[in-house]
Amino acid sequence: MGDYTYPTDFLAPLPGHPVNVACKMMATASSKLQGLANVTAMVYNGTNGTLTCLDPDTEYIECADPTGCGLGPDSRALDYQDCSEWDLPVAGSNNKTDMFPPLPWTPDMITKYCQENGTSTSASNIIFSNGDLDPWRLEGGIQPSGPAHSNTSPGTRTGIDSKVYTIEGFIENDDKDTESARRIGKVSEEAKLEIDVETYVKSFKPIIMDVVFAWANGASFSQICKMTGQCI
Repeated sequence: MGDYTYPTDFLAPLPGHPVNVACKMMATASSKLQGLANVTAMVYNGTNGTLTCLDPDTEYIECADPTGCGLGPDSRALDYQDCSEWDLPVAGSNNKTDMFPPLPWTPDMITKYCQENGTSTSASNIIFSNGDLDPWRLEGGIQPSGPAHSNTSPGTRTGIDSKVYTIEGFIENDDKDTESARRIGKVSEEAKLEIDVETYVKSFKPIIMDVVFAWANGASFSQICKMTGQCI
């Protein structure tokens, strides 16, 4: 999920290529258990962390994502997205086909959690971007068509990227798929902002409004892409 090519701190202070770093820790540790402890500390304590004990009860709150959403306001925002926008993996774990303790997480369980917490379970007008290294990729919107997608919620592949890589801004040496996904997302975000009347009057951008009207009238993802000239 955080396997970026450069150091990041949106999950925890992690080095670039953290999966490679974790593998090296496991390979050079005095024991498998010590290697697991070292990798866990890197993820949950950061590269310069000072915690001597990792307590999951204080690290995370209850969330629609069984792996956790973090703490504070950010965690509530992520919980809302889990319920309203994302198609999370629903199988959970069983300790038979995976290495994790049994933790079932069915569609009914997710729906029940979201409804009990007053969170919407559907949304639209979303650009779904999915990188090949994103662990959510198999459940994500890869193509702008199919039963899980519509003209108001297109999907686009972003190349060999990790989770949320496309919203980090333009970075040198990004591949063409990533650049294209960022441009499409930028046009969509500007279009949503332009719906505000005052912004529309003060900063009229014909192409953005054309996108808004075309999208509202059922234009396809490819048609909008051609209108903006942002396709690669």
